[in-house]
Amino acid sequence: MTRWEYPLSRHERNRSGSLACLLGALVASASAQSPPCEPEWSNQFPWTSVYDSISSVIEFDSGSGPALFVGGQSAQSLLPSSAVLRWQPGYWCDAGAVELGGAARCFASFDDGSGEMLYVGGSSLGATLAGQSGVVRLNSRSWEPLMPYDPLNTTHVHALCVYDDGYGPSLYAAGGFYSGTPAGHRGVTRWNGRKWLPVGGWFDGFALSLCAFDDGGGTKLYAGGGFSQAAGTPASRRG
Repeated sequence: MTRWEYPLSRHERNRSGSLACLLGALVASASAQSPPCEPEWSNQFPWTSVYDSISSVIEFDSGSGPALFVGGQSAQSLLPSSAVLRWQPGYWCDAGAVELGGAARCFASFDDGSGEMLYVGGSSLGATLAGQSGVVRLNSRSWEPLMPYDPLNTTHVHALCVYDDGYGPSLYAAGGFYSGTPAGHRGVTRWNGRKWLPVGGWFDGFALSLCAFDDGGGTKLYAGGGFSQAAGTPASRRG
C-alpha cells in the first residue's frame, strides 16, 4: 500500500474558545489490488497553543532539506511566539535565529540573483522595532526587511507572487503600502532587487491575491481583491 500526505492549513476554534489544532494533513491511500480510498484529514501536527489561525503554508528548503513553514500572528504569550514557524519532527520552532514579530500573511520562494530565499509578506514584520516591514526574507537564518519602517502601520502585504513579465522573474506584492499618509497607496508593487516599484498605477481598494496564469494568450499576472478600479480602469475585483 502506498500513502501520500499533503500538509494543508485549517482555521477553526473549538466551542470553548481554546485554540484547536489548526493544521492537518490530507491522507490518501491506494493499492494495486483495491480501489483507492477516499481522502481524509489526519492530525499530524499536534498542538493547542500556536496562533489563532494560520494565514499561509509553504514548503521551503532553507539549507537543511525541505521543511514545512507556517505563518500567522506572533503572540508573546505563546511559545514559540514567532510569526513564522518551521516544523521539526514532533514540534514547531522559530524559522529564524530570532523571533519574527508581526503578522505573516503570505509566502514566496524567490531568487533575486543572490540565491533562493523565503520571502514573507504581512504587517509589522521584524525582529526589532526599527526593522518592522511589510516584506522580510530569510537569509540563512537572519530576517532582512525589504520595505522601510512604517511608523503609521499602513503597510499590509496580503499576497506575494513570482512572475516573469518578459524580462526575467520578479517578485510582486499586493496590498497597501506606506506613503507618509494615513491612507497610503494600494495596489501591486514589484521588487527590482533594490526597491519596490508600483505596477500599472494604484487601485481604489486593496489587492488581496496574485496569480500568474496563461489562458492561452501568454502568461499574465492576475490580481484579486476589494477594488473597483485599477489605475483608473474599471475592474470587477480582479485586474
